[in-house]
Amino acid sequence: MDLDYAIRTERPPALTAESTIEQRANFEKWERSNRMSLMIMKHSIPDTIRGAMPEEENAKKFLSQIADRFVGSKKVEISTILSKLVSMRYKGKGNIREYIMEMSNLVTRLRALKLELSDDILVHLVLISIPAQFSPFKISYNTQKEKWTLNELIAQCVQEEERLKQEKIESAHLASSSHDFATKRKRNYKVKGPADKGTSQPKVQQKQDQVITCFFCKKTGHVKKDCPKYANWLVKKGKLLNLVCSEVNLALVPNHTWWIDTGATTHISVTMQGCLRSRVPTDAERFIYVGNGNKAPVKAVGLYRLYLESGCTLDLCETFYVPSFRRNLISISCLDKYGYSCSFGNGKFSLFQCSKVIGTGSLIDNLYKLDISASQINETLYINNFGTKRKLTDENSFMLWHKRLGHISKQRIERLVSDGILDSLDYTDFRICIECIKGKQTNIKKLGARKSLNVLELIHTDICGPFPTASWNGHQYFITFIDDYSRYGYIYLIHEKSESLDVFKIFKAEVENQLGKKIKAVKSDRGGEYYGRYDGSGEQRPGPFAKYLAECGIVPQYTMPGTPSQNGVAER
Repeated sequence: MDLDYAIRTERPPALTAESTIEQRANFEKWERSNRMSLMIMKHSIPDTIRGAMPEEENAKKFLSQIADRFVGSKKVEISTILSKLVSMRYKGKGNIREYIMEMSNLVTRLRALKLELSDDILVHLVLISIPAQFSPFKISYNTQKEKWTLNELIAQCVQEEERLKQEKIESAHLASSSHDFATKRKRNYKVKGPADKGTSQPKVQQKQDQVITCFFCKKTGHVKKDCPKYANWLVKKGKLLNLVCSEVNLALVPNHTWWIDTGATTHISVTMQGCLRSRVPTDAERFIYVGNGNKAPVKAVGLYRLYLESGCTLDLCETFYVPSFRRNLISISCLDKYGYSCSFGNGKFSLFQCSKVIGTGSLIDNLYKLDISASQINETLYINNFGTKRKLTDENSFMLWHKRLGHISKQRIERLVSDGILDSLDYTDFRICIECIKGKQTNIKKLGARKSLNVLELIHTDICGPFPTASWNGHQYFITFIDDYSRYGYIYLIHEKSESLDVFKIFKAEVENQLGKKIKAVKSDRGGEYYGRYDGSGEQRPGPFAKYLAECGIVPQYTMPGTPSQNGVAER
């Protein structure tokens, strides 16, 4: 049977007495397909959306109305996709093939929205978004006359990425080998001298040691990275001055002071004082690197609040807690991202927000120190000086040894004392041990309670669903009715929860007729299908099921919201 026949074709004319057999067959085929299509579409829509859909008996018109309800603005979608396409940057995570395919997918979506972008534009967008490591690759493309297709670009980028990875591995091996070789050379030099005459040192090794030449000073005996002249030259050129902060002395810096640093890329704190909230650093934030190549571990990343002398507060977002640093540093570049501006002059520093001065500072030891409120300084000093000493422990305490020895009895401890294993103990602190009492307690088994003395005195009911896979005739729910006394149960398949009342009427008529008794009470949860829906004022009003129970004189028993355990018979 063609389920989509009613969607593909228009409704045939109504049947008349003059209709042919073929017309009647087509009409019946269309009607059957229309009913099945409507049922499938309606049951595939969630309950929260189904109520907002208009009532329609024609499947094709119903599908068209749904499409009109959910149609989006093409202009907004085009702007969103274009913005994402232009702002995308490859950061080296994953692989470049997936990155280019993602950009190609965005271009395909734009073409579906009637915005044509050629493959040449996509190639240039990819080349613009890849990092600086691919600069030779970009230059090679720009110097060629032929244009690359998208497939050629992917192949070339993947090859270039593999080459960069291989170079990085080889450079790491080369650095490791040179370090090991230099260490071996230093170890060989230490044994040279008069005492070395009796040893048989291989001539080949001595020849290799003589070949080692510094590429900087051209002297033998060391390599460039160990050359003292090269280190002095770096200092003069300022290569080693790219540290986060340059220390000019070894004096102890108070940890409640905050210093301005124009070279830092992030805020850094050496203490957790003033931190409002913190989180564990990600894998990319576990270490912070300084200019000389050293790295310091980051313990936490948090939000710090500083109370300035002007009465304003300064919140430092994404501040790294690095205990190994000597100063708390405020990054000017991070402040600039949040709209702050700074001015320096005459040994003074001013911090502005919206052209208003919110903080000041002064030049101390060639660094600008931010002026913090005295109340925050005193609070920090108090917390740092707070004592953490433990209370003096009495080593002869009976309760102390009772806990140390795994809460053994008093008689066993006295035996240890009499045997000389323990010294004489002080029994003045002997008292009832709460932990011992809790450890000896056993769980109490709860017996099942009988709430009825005969059949039909109490019926437990509950609805289960919806299930992702419907039955052959479209049922997605089932409802149960269980007698409390006999534990005999009925189960009915239903399409929606609203059918619960109709099914209950069928169940009630059958059991009351067969047993000759009346249902006295029904226990259920407070779902809308049992108790009733909420109205516009937010109050839950009795629904059809509750009203029917009241008409029949059946007592309803509802559980508290969020406590399915109170309706355990039906839930299990």
